[in-house]
Amino acid sequence: VTSVAVPYQLDPQNCLVITFQLPDSSSKDVLFKEKPLGLEFKKSVPLTVNCVRDVPQVQCGWIVTHLQGEEVATDLKEATNQLVRHVKDLPIRQRNGVRS
Repeated sequence: VTSVAVPYQLDPQNCLVITFQLPDSSSKDVLFKEKPLGLEFKKSVPLTVNCVRDVPQVQCGWIVTHLQGEEVATDLKEATNQLVRHVKDLPIRQRNGVRS
């Protein structure tokens, strides 16, 4: 079962949808509109959330399975490059709430 955090009507150029596998084997799509994402990952594959900051809809231990609908690579370097490629064009979150 997949739940969507935010409707997909947003311009995909300005956001990133990450699909996570949850501990119960279900999946959840979470939409990110700014960087940094507020997530840190274990340095192994599959890409697993190790630490979460200011992202209440994501929890530690969740596994990234897809980025923008694209399956995440099984090689750590390739998976990291995929993540960087998808995050690089997101606007930067400013501390005062203003995006750049």
